[in-house]
Amino acid sequence: MDFSEEGATRVRRFAWLRCRRLGFFLIFLFILLFHPSSSLALSPSNAGFTGLWEYPTAEMPGDGAGWIGTSWYYPYRSMYANLSWLPWMEINLRLTEFETGPLISPGYGRYKDKALDVKLLLHKQNNFVPSLAGGVLDVMGTKIMKSWYGVATWRFDAWAFSAGYGTDRMNGFFGGVQYDITPWLEFKAEYSPLDYPQDKAG
Repeated sequence: MDFSEEGATRVRRFAWLRCRRLGFFLIFLFILLFHPSSSLALSPSNAGFTGLWEYPTAEMPGDGAGWIGTSWYYPYRSMYANLSWLPWMEINLRLTEFETGPLISPGYGRYKDKALDVKLLLHKQNNFVPSLAGGVLDVMGTKIMKSWYGVATWRFDAWAFSAGYGTDRMNGFFGGVQYDITPWLEFKAEYSPLDYPQDKAG
């Protein structure tokens, strides 16, 4: 075998490896995009309750289900523990640090606010009649992020559409869409009338 033939063999082998990797990637992408799981990929909002990014939906984690987590959504950093105490009740405890709030001490950091959120499922979806839920955010403590709300959610297999209205900090009508790509991956987008500059800490 001369050098030119050996070089051509290496090029063909390299091209074949690249094509194989591209094929695996395209198969993975196809599975992700076009074969969503039938199980719901419910996920927490930034604050921990079941929902979109900032707003709740009418869906519930399930009896005895929930999660513990943390999120950073500037100018906030939250730690939360969520539990669906009953099939129709969701409770969310959270501690939110205001990164633009006053510095309390070098060890403690900036101002932090404790909150309790409660959501009640009023009606579970029946055909085209949506799930309906109502609740309150930050029902105890300083109540600086308090809001009352009502929300409706329509679930159609991997898709879910929500619309609702919230008082105080929620600031009016909100809505959004969710798409369950896999059991561990969910796409969601929302319309949010939140006015962050109105949030005050300390």
